[in-house]
Amino acid sequence: MSDPRRAPDVAVILAAGAGTRMGTPKARLPWLGAPLAFAHARAALDAGCARAVIVVRADVAAQLGPGVPRGASIVISLEDDSHGPAGSIRAFVVNDGDAVPDDAWIAISPVDVHPDAWRALGAMFDAGADSTPCDAIRPRCDGRRGHPVLVRAARVRAHFGAESTPGAVLSSLRNLLASLGNRVIDIEVDLPAVTTDMDTPGDLPR
Repeated sequence: MSDPRRAPDVAVILAAGAGTRMGTPKARLPWLGAPLAFAHARAALDAGCARAVIVVRADVAAQLGPGVPRGASIVISLEDDSHGPAGSIRAFVVNDGDAVPDDAWIAISPVDVHPDAWRALGAMFDAGADSTPCDAIRPRCDGRRGHPVLVRAARVRAHFGAESTPGAVLSSLRNLLASLGNRVIDIEVDLPAVTTDMDTPGDLPR
């Protein structure tokens, strides 16, 4: 396990999508005997995150069943599907974001990335967390950017607006990173999992 002082305060797993192209909500895809969302939470905790938050819809939360990893919790999203991952991030901010200090790091990843991607956190912190100025860190493998993305809590709250109401137009995480300009650092990692995208049944590992 990584040194928790060199890892985010919280990992946020974005798993509130309907999984239309997958044919089922991705959060509950079977992964080594457990739902994929739980596999992500365990991987994030093993990488040193102090805790993990899984953002899902109420019906999917009921389908996940028991076995939420110790150190993980579930946040229910009431956002419209049209908001995509940004809706899941706001659900986290509204329900849990105030518990994270402004200068702390939040690690954000969609559930359809391979859980092994969380192993990149140590290299990302070692290479970029102490850089100044730095408000976000992205992993990159073979020239492609991926997940999880590290962002300062203050930036996440300001962009996704805990004070805004459900249904308001949301801007994406990509737009947040673009707005930060040179305060975003890309870290090259030798870990292809960070660029995976399990969107359809054919994308799933054997």
